[in-house]
Amino acid sequence: MILMQSKENGKINIYKRVIKKRVKRYLSPRILKENFLKPSNPKKKEFIVYSDNRNFGFKVNRVHRRILELIKSENKDFIIHIGDFVFWDFGWPSFFKDLRNVGVNTLIFPVRGNHDNPLYFKRLFNMESLDYSLIYDDVLIIFIDDNANHLRKSQVEYVKQTLEKANNVNKIKWKIVILHKPLYSGAVGGVRNELINQLVPLFKKYGVQLSIGSHFHSYERLHIDGITYLVSAGGGAHLTNQHLTPPGLILHITTFNYLHIKVEENQLFIRVIDNDGKHIDKVEIKYKNH
Repeated sequence: MILMQSKENGKINIYKRVIKKRVKRYLSPRILKENFLKPSNPKKKEFIVYSDNRNFGFKVNRVHRRILELIKSENKDFIIHIGDFVFWDFGWPSFFKDLRNVGVNTLIFPVRGNHDNPLYFKRLFNMESLDYSLIYDDVLIIFIDDNANHLRKSQVEYVKQTLEKANNVNKIKWKIVILHKPLYSGAVGGVRNELINQLVPLFKKYGVQLSIGSHFHSYERLHIDGITYLVSAGGGAHLTNQHLTPPGLILHITTFNYLHIKVEENQLFIRVIDNDGKHIDKVEIKYKNH
């Protein structure tokens, strides 16, 4: 595909009809501020989480294609991509080409990474807002654009109101919060104290069981004050080694990876799979009435 550039308001914009058409193949209908998705099988709720393939655009990202091949074989209702789809703007055509070549046609819910241009990310993915939520039967998933070092007051209020509504109105059992940069990690700069102060009190108050981040290219599992924190950023970008041992760190594996999450009535099961198809970790979270 030939990439065309056009100027809008004096700025270079690579958004193009051909890319828009590719996006619509994978992200239809429009992603709203609040989304509802019925599971294909209420007794077998399953989805995928991966991120940080960071397609460059000038050569095939073979790790990304391998991860997609493995994802394609999994049972799933949708895919969550936690950001850094591309290294820079010229990588977008190759990302959608990877999806097409592997034959992945599953609905994707995106989170913007720090490499993903905010000027047209919403337009590419047909999004009403970069901060949004998904209600998937009895599961609430909140997606937050957290690429600053802190959240705006409006973002913190959005998280609070969405969790509060889930507790009071929607009878949600499972609460998951997704950010590009994790709150805790063993990488350099991996403990984000300002965001921890903003979000963790809300997690505790409203019973969030799981938070997943990416950004640091590895797999990590932490358990802090009853909450499980995972880092899954193994979609194909260069890998990140461990430099710190934050409180609650249980496991760090420097490898490419993705998550398969299955939700049952009283348990949440997470399998972590590397690019060789090997299971490198298994997480079970039991439901506790908050």
